[in-house]
Amino acid sequence: MAIKEPARAGATRYGNIDIVRGIAALMVAFQHASERAGIFGADQHFLIAWFNPGQAAVIAFFLVSGFVIPLSLEKGRSLKRFATSRILRIYPLYLVTFVASYLIVGGKLDVRTIVAQLGFASAYLHTTNYVGNSWTLSIEAIWYVLFAGLFFIGRNRSAWLLAGLFAVVIGAGIALTLAGHRAPMGRVGMLATCGIGLFAYRATSEEARRMVLAPAVLLIGAIVAGLVIGFGVVDYHGKVEFTLRAVLLSWAVGYLVFFGSFLLRLPTALEVVLRKLGEISYSVYLVHTFALWGMSAVGLTGWTYIVAVMLVSVPLAMVTYTWIELPAIRLSHRWPKRDPQAIRHEPTALGVEATGPALPPSAT
Repeated sequence: MAIKEPARAGATRYGNIDIVRGIAALMVAFQHASERAGIFGADQHFLIAWFNPGQAAVIAFFLVSGFVIPLSLEKGRSLKRFATSRILRIYPLYLVTFVASYLIVGGKLDVRTIVAQLGFASAYLHTTNYVGNSWTLSIEAIWYVLFAGLFFIGRNRSAWLLAGLFAVVIGAGIALTLAGHRAPMGRVGMLATCGIGLFAYRATSEEARRMVLAPAVLLIGAIVAGLVIGFGVVDYHGKVEFTLRAVLLSWAVGYLVFFGSFLLRLPTALEVVLRKLGEISYSVYLVHTFALWGMSAVGLTGWTYIVAVMLVSVPLAMVTYTWIELPAIRLSHRWPKRDPQAIRHEPTALGVEATGPALPPSAT
């Protein structure tokens, strides 16, 4: 598979990145379904002691985010257009998911809850979270702001600055952890992983391997150190959620899925399927929760439940992608006003030949 190839006439798309998204979306849905089905045991011991496919998928998603954000911002050269495209890419489906979940689950919907949900901060403000995976979007948003800030001051191509900044943040987290305070070393490492994705973009798309190799080594070392301290050295006063073994294995698989995709060779039919899943991965990520609820409501259990969730999630995601995501993507192509040539490079509904898909969504 070529690293960069035309997805359809008139557009350029990174086919391997779509494949990573497709695989990662299935891994997230599989983990959540397997947890509810109890396949790995009542206490999910395997998931926290050995390997967590959902965690590996999230790592792959953050590597993808680091890879595609410079493609989005640096090619367009407009912070306003970048901000608009990110808002229209994330919020329409997110808001629909929020409202639909509230209508199903119910509960108290006060101003604090709404603000927390809109800011992807429910886990931090301890309010009801109606979009279960929104915590990853908070990290995603920080990455957008950080990279946009570097772009604004003209330092977005400084690999050492980015690696050093992340290393300092991780070092501060390590210091806090060793001092007895629970720093979120996993989430800090996920944010820093976006930097590794950025370096991958520089190395593959701009052939700047020498420029990013040493900063990448520094940053990976800092990430590993943070994980070892956060999950292996300090016990968080008995509240460790994952063993160090499970964390390192899960993260390693996430990196392997991402970087292995650049060397991957797949049968054409399988590649087409995975790339299509990559296009709808954000929808799969958000709406598979409804498949989980629905299959539980009809009383399915075990592997039957898992398979049913996977089978329902994909067509449901195709519907939300076509009717919610695509209109917003098209709007982002037209507003703010941009080059008419770019407007012609927009996606169409699934199953319909397109003149060119939008840039890959970086939000999971």
